[in-house]
Amino acid sequence: MILSASLTGLLQHIVKRLQDAFKVKDMGHVHHFLGIGVRRTSNGFFLSQTQYAEDLLERTGMANCKFVATPADTKGKASATDGTLLDDATSYWSLAGALQYLTITRPDIAYAMQQVCLHMHAPRDVHLTMLKHILRYVKGTTHLGIQLHAISSPTITAYSDADWAGCPDTRRSTSGFCVFLGSSLISWSSKRQTTVPTTTVAFCDNISSVYMSRNPVHHRRTKHIGLDIHFVREKVAIGELRVTHVPSARQLADVFTKGLPSALFFDFRDSLSVTTADVDTAGGCQRSTANG
Repeated sequence: MILSASLTGLLQHIVKRLQDAFKVKDMGHVHHFLGIGVRRTSNGFFLSQTQYAEDLLERTGMANCKFVATPADTKGKASATDGTLLDDATSYWSLAGALQYLTITRPDIAYAMQQVCLHMHAPRDVHLTMLKHILRYVKGTTHLGIQLHAISSPTITAYSDADWAGCPDTRRSTSGFCVFLGSSLISWSSKRQTTVPTTTVAFCDNISSVYMSRNPVHHRRTKHIGLDIHFVREKVAIGELRVTHVPSARQLADVFTKGLPSALFFDFRDSLSVTTADVDTAGGCQRSTANG
């Protein structure tokens, strides 16, 4: 169990209450938890899974493999029908699961892992090659982890993006997002979007809205237009919302939706605070305060 509090006195009080009720021992500052190393730095915490990654490489016989610069190439996404089926998918499932745990402190491999996990039901040799490619990337980056920075003002910055019908099998899009609290990355995702297979039925008690859904002619006196469509415009006008442009070269969520060239990948990886211990980066806020 890991406990944290904003005040030392409050933390000590919680520990004392737990000790009064249960047989617990205060182990002091956390250094290692469930395979995750925790290192206190001058401005926060550095979380890494270096030992876990090295053990995984050793277990899979790839401790001496040649490393690659990025976890995914820039080619098109692999299809479910590419290559030939594996005779035994057990090792594929085991390896994919082990690498998935590494994404706790390595958001830089989230997209690559999302792609290989799409083929868990029927993995083929090309998908196994993708898995080994990720391992070769991990080989050269076992020292990396995620830096969490202490902050004085909690500002939230989020980036989101999606490719357009990128899946070669379903034509679904891959969506990704990353959320920063101050300059610390606290949430991220890479996921193939779902689709609705049947028609959605919406019941509405306003007959005008029903007519407009069938014949979308703009009418200046339609109250739903003013209240709904212009809601964002109103917030912008009164200064409660800012809508700004973020260039593609600064759209951090791209790293969760597609394979990137090495130079751009390295830049985005640094912005995600995936680094070595006690190296100051400013996440997405360093390069742009706009949401994507």
